[in-house]
Amino acid sequence: MQLPGLSLLVSPKIRDTELAACRKAIAGMCHDADYLAETIYNSNSAFLGFTAYPEYPRSVLDLTNHIVLVEGAIYDLAERDLNSELELVARWCDDGDSEIDDGRISRWLMERDGPFVIVVISKRTGEVAILPDALSQLPLFHCFEKGQLMVGREHKFIVSVTGRLLIDPIGAAEQLIYGFPLHSRTHNANISRLLPGTALRFKPGDNAPRILTYWQWRMARSQASTPVAETAGKLADRFREATTRRVEWRKGDKTVVGLSGGMDSRCVLAGLAAVADNIHTVTSLDFDEANRYDVTVAAEVAEFMRTNHITFKVHNPTIDRMLEFSLAKDGINSIAMAGSLELYEIVREKFGRRLTYYTGDGGEAVKTSRLPEQAFSNINDMLNLTMIAPRILDIDICAELFGIAPADLYTASIETFDSFPEEDYDLKFARFMLLDRENRYFMEGQDRNRIGFWTASQFYSLPVFLTLMNIPDHYKKRFGLIKCFLAALKPGSEKIKYADLKVPITSVWARIVPQMRLWMSSKPVIRKIGRRLLVRGAYGTYKDEQLVDALVRLASESQLVNEQLNSSVLTKLLAGRLNKMQLMNIGTLIMYMHEQERMLKS
Repeated sequence: MQLPGLSLLVSPKIRDTELAACRKAIAGMCHDADYLAETIYNSNSAFLGFTAYPEYPRSVLDLTNHIVLVEGAIYDLAERDLNSELELVARWCDDGDSEIDDGRISRWLMERDGPFVIVVISKRTGEVAILPDALSQLPLFHCFEKGQLMVGREHKFIVSVTGRLLIDPIGAAEQLIYGFPLHSRTHNANISRLLPGTALRFKPGDNAPRILTYWQWRMARSQASTPVAETAGKLADRFREATTRRVEWRKGDKTVVGLSGGMDSRCVLAGLAAVADNIHTVTSLDFDEANRYDVTVAAEVAEFMRTNHITFKVHNPTIDRMLEFSLAKDGINSIAMAGSLELYEIVREKFGRRLTYYTGDGGEAVKTSRLPEQAFSNINDMLNLTMIAPRILDIDICAELFGIAPADLYTASIETFDSFPEEDYDLKFARFMLLDRENRYFMEGQDRNRIGFWTASQFYSLPVFLTLMNIPDHYKKRFGLIKCFLAALKPGSEKIKYADLKVPITSVWARIVPQMRLWMSSKPVIRKIGRRLLVRGAYGTYKDEQLVDALVRLASESQLVNEQLNSSVLTKLLAGRLNKMQLMNIGTLIMYMHEQERMLKS
């Protein structure tokens, strides 16, 4: 299962064997019979390929002096306007890096709304400019070796072309501590992620690619004086505008919303209800029906919004499905989510590929205060709340598993946090939770759902995001902001029960619980006890002998696992008492390494 998207190789001279490797790599990234692998542009110094199903959005301009590829959607520009704008951008690229750093291109990118990547290749010089949207909603991975630049939407393209898989012990260990590698790190030592607000330029013969920062969001303490209801109203206006742009982008698309009993997808649906016709909502019932109450609330919301609602029951994912999920997600999302593959297949079978599937991703920023309850006095306070208290696996165990010193993991985290532009550690923490964690964990997860059809969320509209970030954090406490936000979008929707609390967010109980959780989060010992009491399924000892046996087998089969991980530590871990989150994340890493190695051998 492969993600659609671009694949690029730039070199002083591309040899025939390298060209053949590129073509073989993209041909091997076709997920099903609907996928096509095509060469967009090929010269002595550049190969630009693309793998996707026909409905996946992309356009190509073959200009006199440039090739321009746009992957994704720029919602605020109609196709005719987009082509003329891209001609301008291509010409501006010839004027040097300053146009990206702080010039016409940087301003142009900041005015756009949508998940997109623009690639501009000069036919004359071979120089390439890669221009993602400010939030980097279509993640890009790059590698520079032996004078060659490789860029792909997948690790797989780079691994296939280089013929090597090098695990980064720091990045892989961070996956087990945080749930994702920090900063630009990935699981692979020779592959980096292009960060939000950055662009990349490279000319064949250069010593290295140039990473140019065109936007860096800085978290600040907003002192807005307007009442919360008025603030929510302004946010709702931005949200409606973003919704309208998405609905009008491809008018032939079916509108489908992945609806849960939570608040995020409810906000997305409330925004759509005002501008879209014939909305379909889908909810999945887990194989063990543990989320039945969530499904019941989702049905109530759908009825209130007058949508065409369907509930699907998904099966317990098999080991093979987990392996498929791991390969599809490049190890980014936990195999605990593997059941979603079945849901997406059902959605595609029922509605086809010509749809936009809306999710509530990004909505966490509306309802949750991310500043710590107690102010941090130093970096150690921040490490305690981000790296130690909520850890998935113990830091010392992770270090032993990968044969590195615990101090190396602390140093890597400190360097990441120190790279943030904020000076206040409270704000650094809020930035980590709202942007870095959101970008690495949720945006990449949503992006990889585009395997089957296009997905969207109004929360990732740049105007909506920037408006949200300028709202005082205390407005979000006790559901104050989201309560007014929902009332502004669809009056009455805020009075339907919130599945997480089993009461409406307008109730007194809904005002008390968030304060209790915030207080608990500031007390590591109480937080640990509370988590075990409140969510035993995730944090209590979890038994799945079939999964454990499969992981032991996969680990023994993988040369990479045996070379990179301490086998005695791994065996002890798998035989010990793990909670569900720990087991699933260890399993995700083992399956990722096993499947990447298998793919490389094939």
